[in-house]
Amino acid sequence: MRRDGRPGAFLDALRARRTPVGAALLDQSLIAGVGNVFRAEALFACGIHPERPASALSEDEARCLWDTVTRMLRDGVRRNRIATVPAAERDRREPEGRGKDRFVYHRAGLPCRRCGTAVVEKPLAGRRLFFCPSCQT
Repeated sequence: MRRDGRPGAFLDALRARRTPVGAALLDQSLIAGVGNVFRAEALFACGIHPERPASALSEDEARCLWDTVTRMLRDGVRRNRIATVPAAERDRREPEGRGKDRFVYHRAGLPCRRCGTAVVEKPLAGRRLFFCPSCQT
């Protein structure tokens, strides 16, 4: 989020890891501030399966993660809340607390907002992970 953040250092360090990208993003020495919500939502936004090895990411995919995470962090601070789904795309009938403001986080079993496939939940790096098995490859 800092203006002097070094995307090049992040890109190199991320792509040097053999761990799943979903685990690597939680490592605060790699990129600070990414927690479970931002991890799930950024990976979804970039179309990256969280279990892919970070070393298998292309430069464009790693850059997408940097750009997406930094944008989401800034938006979260500005809004004082985490909302990754634009207001126009939110389903007003959906109950609060079921990921109404998010694409995949806390939406296990609910349809993906893009393709309709059920969002999956499973453990990764000691945390609950949410992703769309169709949109994230």
